[in-house]
Amino acid sequence: MLWKPLWIHEDDFNQAQFMPLGCWNFCCDELDKIDAHDETHRVPDGIGWTKMYSIQPSPQPLVDIRLKLSDLSAAMPWRMRKTKRVLSGGWSEEGSQLPSTAAYLAGSNAIVFSWSDDKIINDFWFHEAFVSGWQRGPLLEAFFRIGILSPMLLVDWRGALVDLSDRKAIGDYLSALGPVGSKSDGSVSVGGKSSTSRAGGTGETE
Repeated sequence: MLWKPLWIHEDDFNQAQFMPLGCWNFCCDELDKIDAHDETHRVPDGIGWTKMYSIQPSPQPLVDIRLKLSDLSAAMPWRMRKTKRVLSGGWSEEGSQLPSTAAYLAGSNAIVFSWSDDKIINDFWFHEAFVSGWQRGPLLEAFFRIGILSPMLLVDWRGALVDLSDRKAIGDYLSALGPVGSKSDGSVSVGGKSSTSRAGGTGETE
């Protein structure tokens, strides 16, 4: 069954990305660079930044692993509802539908993906809204199944890096997410990495 559409603000794309596991060191380096950038460009009152940081292109594009749309769809837990209507725009806009894009949702949290004409996944991210209670179970299972399809990681550019073959690491990441999309101080901490939320300090991945 297809439910109501998912609306995503245009600034929220790829804030938490699924990538090939071979990008681990690249992600660590980028997280360190974001930390340094945040300290250098934070405004005096501590709210916001004077300059955006653009995350560098991944050294291993997602399309290289040839993840099929059919395989990803089959791996999603039955408790997650599917929508093929994913809309995006600014706060004052109704939003326009993204082509060749779908999402699986647990509450308002979504695993979002786009595909090419040959049905190969070419963009893949986690849209976090409010992770609590029952939602952690299907999300944990979905993340773990993604890691079974191909060795992959999830990088949350606020400061978390998760190997999707590690159930405990996935669970720790989901448990660290607070009731409004992050902890009360805007941070996420998994596997020893912790940092202040960079939603306003990073640009979209190029």
